[in-house]
Amino acid sequence: MNSINAWLANVPEGWVLFAACVTLTVLFALVGLKSGAEELKFTEAEKRKGRYEKPMLAFEFNAGEGEQMFESWPDAKKVLRAALMWDFLFIFIYPALITAVCLVGAKYLDANGYVGFRISLFFILLALAAAALDAVENCALLAVLADNQRDIFPSVAYLCAKVKFTLVYIAASYALLACGAAGLLWLYNFFTSRTPLPS
Repeated sequence: MNSINAWLANVPEGWVLFAACVTLTVLFALVGLKSGAEELKFTEAEKRKGRYEKPMLAFEFNAGEGEQMFESWPDAKKVLRAALMWDFLFIFIYPALITAVCLVGAKYLDANGYVGFRISLFFILLALAAAALDAVENCALLAVLADNQRDIFPSVAYLCAKVKFTLVYIAASYALLACGAAGLLWLYNFFTSRTPLPS
């Protein structure tokens, strides 16, 4: 046991973050497919409108029109409920992935005196705020699927989805930009023999 602890203590933090990014990316892809309700089919009328290609995305933004959007609404509700259960798991995965990618870039940039870690922390908090909105949205969608007649639930789902996607795009864009900048800086430092990759 002591030898394992000693080995773990010597693993560089950078490699731990890289392994976390890879693992979370795989989970992101697998759970993302489950939460997308891809097997649902749109009605012919909805296909003619051409508004959405993804069933779950269509439902998020038009929860009150679900019965008109999908074939066999009773069966569609079962599929959508199952997808939402997977989406509750997905809520933990995508902020963690954004955070891990942010940390990879922030750690190296901060160590080299460029972008401060506090700036990266702000974007990590945006991802966490998006996850909280996602949870509220899912609860509203479940209320719609439970045939709750209150008009507020589709509106809550729509508003949460709009803000959520905005925050996710901002946080993810920063994470990729910071990680890409860190990668380019590391390559520059590596080839000019200035600063090794921090452990």
